[in-house]
Amino acid sequence: MPVTNTGDRVGGEVPQVYADLPFDGQLLRRLVGFRRVEPAPGETEVAVIGIDADWPNHPFSIWDEEAQDWVEPEGDITLHIGTSAEDFRYTATVRL
Repeated sequence: MPVTNTGDRVGGEVPQVYADLPFDGQLLRRLVGFRRVEPAPGETEVAVIGIDADWPNHPFSIWDEEAQDWVEPEGDITLHIGTSAEDFRYTATVRL
């Protein structure tokens, strides 16, 4: 996500990625990645946020009580990218 510093001082922003995971007929929105960037005044910096489905925090998995294990839902997952959980600038769909 590109972040532009329009001010005259160094500033920072923390772009975030949220995933909508299907869970019991509902969508569970989870923060799955973020990165702090600090572009210089007047500069734009692209925040590259990597998300690895195999990370120990299970970014795309849901705890299955019956199986007593983390399981990945099948199908499409919607990713929202923005500056907070209420300010999405981009949306993408990925298939797990």
